[in-house]
Amino acid sequence: MELAVQRDPTHSTSEPNRCWTLTNMSEATPDVLTPMCWSLWTPLGELGARRAWHELGLLPRSMVRLPADVNGFVMAPFYGRQAINVDLLATLMGALPGTSRQDVERDFMGTVRSDAPSDRAPSGRLPFILLRAPLVLARLDSRVGALYTDQLEWWRRDVFHRGQPDGQALLVAARDRFLAAMTLHAHGRFLSQAVQGAILKLAASAGAGHLATGLYSGFGGVAETAVAEDLWELSRDRLTEHEFLSRHGFHGHDEGNVSGVPWRSDPAPIRALATTLAGRTEASRPRLREQAAQRQRQAAEQELRELLPRSRRPAVAALGRLARRQIRCVERTKAAFLMAIDGARAAGTLLGPELVAAGRVHEPADALFLTIPELLGDPFPDSAELATFRRGLRDHYRTLTVPTTWVGTPTPADDTPVHPVSPTVGESFKADLVIGAPGSSGEVTGRARVITRLDEAYALDEGEILICRHTDPAWVVAMSLADALVIDIGAASSHGAIVARELGIPCVIGTGDGTDRIRTGDLVAVDGTRGEVRILERQTSPELSG
Repeated sequence: MELAVQRDPTHSTSEPNRCWTLTNMSEATPDVLTPMCWSLWTPLGELGARRAWHELGLLPRSMVRLPADVNGFVMAPFYGRQAINVDLLATLMGALPGTSRQDVERDFMGTVRSDAPSDRAPSGRLPFILLRAPLVLARLDSRVGALYTDQLEWWRRDVFHRGQPDGQALLVAARDRFLAAMTLHAHGRFLSQAVQGAILKLAASAGAGHLATGLYSGFGGVAETAVAEDLWELSRDRLTEHEFLSRHGFHGHDEGNVSGVPWRSDPAPIRALATTLAGRTEASRPRLREQAAQRQRQAAEQELRELLPRSRRPAVAALGRLARRQIRCVERTKAAFLMAIDGARAAGTLLGPELVAAGRVHEPADALFLTIPELLGDPFPDSAELATFRRGLRDHYRTLTVPTTWVGTPTPADDTPVHPVSPTVGESFKADLVIGAPGSSGEVTGRARVITRLDEAYALDEGEILICRHTDPAWVVAMSLADALVIDIGAASSHGAIVARELGIPCVIGTGDGTDRIRTGDLVAVDGTRGEVRILERQTSPELSG
């Protein structure tokens, strides 16, 4: 796959009526993309999605290629932020049996536009879908298991233990492994949409919509909950730091960006979190929380069975088994592509000094400002100046606030820390009420702790409620410290909501502005079932304000 040199590959122009959202991608790539990061997420992410769609029967083989126009991409960057093409995704995925275009919008945006079509997307591909999708579903678990095992072995050998000293060879391996992981991740992500929709419809048919969140939680065995449990073991000196990092060292601050800092490079946040956990009682142990969530799901399934006619009761167990497999697959493939990103990160560290010595860049970190094809291809004369220009452009993009969802090309705001109000609030806005989407059921009242960086999570006191902008898999260690979770960006299918459900922690997601309206020390009541956070009492101590 060859890509021409672009002066700024991290910004696009959209058709005027096309809808885009950052809702899911903000947790995958929290920071502004560098060109190296772009060359993983945009072209390779696109090819991975299209391979998955073809295998599911949604696309013919001739469409497994990069589109000529950015509006045909399922993911594209705007001002350095990777966004999802809502209209394209809803049309393609809305053709899956049991799924509508509104279901897709709700899944990826957290809300549905008032003018969104409510029917299934028309498709002449239905015969292919019915033939291929069940085969993909039957094989997905074993394929994901093999991929995850192979990816972890490679990462430990060539990245963690630095067994691959050739930066270009490591970059090629990381590129190829990212594409493989993204293909299987897209399978699990798209199929989980259909399974979740079927569960919600089954509950609604029995008049038990209130059970929906509980039915799609507490499956156990999710990759990220193992991170939290191992951190607990580290805090009890039952696991060494080296053992922990050899399992989870590819996680870390802004881990979905190549520019992020993994725990293998900087374990200081892990040490601080382990110290905090050491003072917690056994009731806070992640495994116990996970087991409690499993019992709650079993109770919800039993309640639903009792409400359904006898002929429909077997569907509850069957859908539960499918959901368990899909959730585990989605989280394991997410870990797999994060390992590949860390491989690219390590390759950049190796290549940087070589590029400086060859006069291709001015400083080692400038390797991040060349794309993967540029790093692997023949040198070109102005690469150093181009990398410097792109670095300055990224610094500028970081000062801009981009809407979470927009139509056409977004209009950013300069130096504005206030995030847009969630579209779910609308005219019902109240100063003491923050509204989002139900992420994980349950009700908790406690003091808020606003945290914008994962390395601040050690400050969470027992009984506090975590208020954050977005999460990625590394944030599970912070979630395990909190009694409830409130997230600005995301939807019920986002990573933060999934992990909250697995840990049995109430969660409200997609508030849009929770980190702006709630301050550290505020007394808040979180209702994860209704998707509401009520501010009961404002803190008055200046040293506590967030």
